Amino acid sequence: MAQLDSKKQAVFDRIDQFQDEMVQLASDLVKFPSLYQKEEVQKFVAQRLENMGANVDLWYPDIEQMRKHPAFASTRESFDTSPNVCGVFKGTGEGRSLIINGHVDVVPVGQESDWDESPWSGTVKDGRIYGRGIGDMKAGIACSMIALQAIKAAGLSLKGDVLFQTVVDEECGGMGSLAQLLRGYRADAALFPECMRNMIGVATVGSTWVRITVPGKGALLSNAETGASAIEKAFYIYQRLDVLEKDRTQRLAHPLLAGFKTPFKINVGKLNGGNWPSAVPDQAVMEIRYGMSPMETVEQAKAEFEDYINRIADADPWLKDHHPVVEWLGCCWHPYSMDTDDAFVQMVAANHEAVVGNDATICGIAVAADAALYSRFLEIPSILFGPGEVTVAHQANEYVEINKMMDATKVIAATIMDWCGYQDAE
Repeated sequence: MAQLDSKKQAVFDRIDQFQDEMVQLASDLVKFPSLYQKEEVQKFVAQRLENMGANVDLWYPDIEQMRKHPAFASTRESFDTSPNVCGVFKGTGEGRSLIINGHVDVVPVGQESDWDESPWSGTVKDGRIYGRGIGDMKAGIACSMIALQAIKAAGLSLKGDVLFQTVVDEECGGMGSLAQLLRGYRADAALFPECMRNMIGVATVGSTWVRITVPGKGALLSNAETGASAIEKAFYIYQRLDVLEKDRTQRLAHPLLAGFKTPFKINVGKLNGGNWPSAVPDQAVMEIRYGMSPMETVEQAKAEFEDYINRIADADPWLKDHHPVVEWLGCCWHPYSMDTDDAFVQMVAANHEAVVGNDATICGIAVAADAALYSRFLEIPSILFGPGEVTVAHQANEYVEINKMMDATKVIAATIMDWCGYQDAE
């Protein structure tokens, strides 16, 4: 088991002292209903970072600038109600820099009647904090803030810079993190305190949304044979998407995602067709979530999908002359993976062992995350590590365990110290 030096132990002692503050901070973050285009919680975060001594940059991303980047994928018209934040904690020099990036946007709560408490209550009960977004990923943001606070309170100064970023739009394609890149923020590594149950994530799937418009031919039901049902043709395509999914699962398998049955899921989430019960439907529309492997690029994945739809259309007597129209809908998350032997990964793993007492789990996860943008476009080590439980994210009664938060805070603090370097404050 890795041993702790006295400086880290002093930081951990401070974290223990700050437990109540950490819980309150996480609960307070939940109380902001930071839904899509309503992320005013960022002003609260910016003030907190400023109080901690950071040089804070709060800005509203320029969507026209973002449209020029190859990773742009959004249906937004503007970010006028969705500010980004970056708080820079300047080091003393000669250390490596680190980005800590967390998203403040959350998904809708669903039926509030399914919740035991208000989803915006931040209720603390039986060793857990409850609320929408607590695991995904406001608890991780709170842990990371307290980690930095504890290092300072222990009388230490970091040598390398820490760039503490909180972003919007992660749930809709990661444009908040893209805006951080376009703002010019760079570092030597990045840590995303996502809902990983304190496992170390080094691979994620990608996904994008696609619409298929299937043409038919309307007809009166007494002459139905003269028409072509667009719904039947949509179902023909629907059935064959399963064949594509199984082929991609086998052909593009990634060892870090081997524990997932269908990591690159193709899901038909919406299907609409026809306009009258007593008529052969002349059009049907499917909207689909299309999963992507770290073994491919977004461009390769899209090209394969379009080619497959064309091939199955050519095999149908109607569709071969009336091809479906494929449209990509804007939202897109890149896949990525990195080497498990990377020095930054192994540093986090060693600190996990020192704090928790057992080996860290280094794995991939079958969801998308902003880490892919930093890995692919900044080409820096980018990992996921945080206390939230992914199996309860996006569900009623979402929660995080406080003891997991405490462990995560200590691992994050130790990693900041090791990566950036530290010395006694003057």
